[in-house]
Amino acid sequence: MTRPAARSVGVAMFALACLTSPAMSQHEPDTSASDRAWGRAREASARAMIRTLDMTSFPNSIGPRRVAGKRTLADYGFTVVKGFDDGWAYSTEPDNSWQIGVFMLKDGRRMKRLCVTDVAIGGGTYRSTTAIDVAARSDGTWHAVRVLGVVSGCG
Repeated sequence: MTRPAARSVGVAMFALACLTSPAMSQHEPDTSASDRAWGRAREASARAMIRTLDMTSFPNSIGPRRVAGKRTLADYGFTVVKGFDDGWAYSTEPDNSWQIGVFMLKDGRRMKRLCVTDVAIGGGTYRSTTAIDVAARSDGTWHAVRVLGVVSGCG
């Protein structure tokens, strides 16, 4: 019975030695300062989009609960926002029961293409993914100008 435990300790020590070895560290990816800066910029852009996207401008799960004057996710109670350096961000309700996310497919100054995911997390089975083109509006929001459905990189 002691033999398997001793073997697993030996395997773990070997793995740790490999990970900390100078020879092995040369194979780790080098994340340069410019790569990190680019990632932070993509995250900031995705976070800004999730906060300013006009949810009334395209079909989504908010449709049945639309209220005059409400347009953004925050207006509908999606107050938790998380962004990632690959251009993905999502927002959830405080109870984490629903999540709407965006992935930046094309990031232009006045026009962007987004992959939008709309998912019930808290016990529901709803899940939708669609691509939309959005344009900036003078009030600072982004409005869907075209619903594309499934496109490469989204779906």
